[in-house]
Amino acid sequence: MIMKNYYMLIVLSLIIIQVNTLQAQDYYGINPVNRLFPQWGLNAVGASSGDTLYFIQRGLHMFDCHDPENIYEIRYFPLADLDYCSIGARGNFVFLAHSTGMRTVRIDQRAVLNIVSDFNLESGITTVELWDEYAILGTGDSRLIVLNISEPHRPRLISSRNLGYIPSQIKVADSLAYLVGEQLTIISLEELDNPQIISTVNQSGLDVEIIGDVVCIASGENGLRLYDISDPANPFITEHIRISSYNLEQYNGMLLTGHDRRETIVGNGRITAYIPYCSMIDISNPFEPEIVSSMAYCEGDLLCVVGDLIVQFFRYWQSDLRLSFYSIGDELEFNQALLLPSLGETQFVTGNNDYIYYFKIDTSRNCS
Repeated sequence: MIMKNYYMLIVLSLIIIQVNTLQAQDYYGINPVNRLFPQWGLNAVGASSGDTLYFIQRGLHMFDCHDPENIYEIRYFPLADLDYCSIGARGNFVFLAHSTGMRTVRIDQRAVLNIVSDFNLESGITTVELWDEYAILGTGDSRLIVLNISEPHRPRLISSRNLGYIPSQIKVADSLAYLVGEQLTIISLEELDNPQIISTVNQSGLDVEIIGDVVCIASGENGLRLYDISDPANPFITEHIRISSYNLEQYNGMLLTGHDRRETIVGNGRITAYIPYCSMIDISNPFEPEIVSSMAYCEGDLLCVVGDLIVQFFRYWQSDLRLSFYSIGDELEFNQALLLPSLGETQFVTGNNDYIYYFKIDTSRNCS
């Protein structure tokens, strides 16, 4: 009798997996092409556009992703044991923020990695945003730092500004830096040697994105908030979208957010499960934002754009996490385009230009 119940449980699990797969394909336009089966972690963020993959796992790995059906490793580069917190990229230069500063590396045409410089900071760098010839850094001792990186081999400190909190994310638009952490802070970068705080909003955030005159703040289970910044000195809230939101990105003027756990009936109506979704939101009217498309089984905090593709962790019912690439259809539906081969315990993704970079974060360590 016990064995019979055991086999019935296995059969039911398989049916649930198949039903969920069909539901995702039929309703959300998710069409598998290629898959990876890694043991991915959470707590990841990113932004990219490109076809070359870098990730760090006991060193820096370089993958050729030009052909999604033939992805292969080009080179592996051993790296020193640093506790990485954030990453930025420009051309063939990669800027690695870690718990004791920022390291700049360059990968030449022969796929050889060279350490270009180290900017040491005892309190550590929590986040990095590249803007023009500058790196805008958040620090573990609650400061914003402006570095001149026009000569990557010799980063030059321009200025710093006390914030009163440790920033979790920075985005720059129109010479204004938007920082989130315990609150939202808007800082003018017009005078780089003396950044001025324009305004603050008592709203904590994990991630921030700027689209036009709207700043979007992800606050985890506390929802997603939109603020009008047409006058940066007087931002005001336009809407509080009551979904869980941990990471933000933009795609052709649309806001992407993940991950929102929704109560969903699966298994022919027999089981209630909380399935994570990622959503595309039209915020052209920030007073009445509209969720125009969603993707089920979207797991974790990672959400980034690579060229015309959206990258997100993906997991069917209790299966391993996978890194999935999606295209957007004519009706703004998510269409799964490809997934990369198994890459182990990679936990961090970001990039710029023609590259995407991955590295492992030691979540037992605090970069701040």
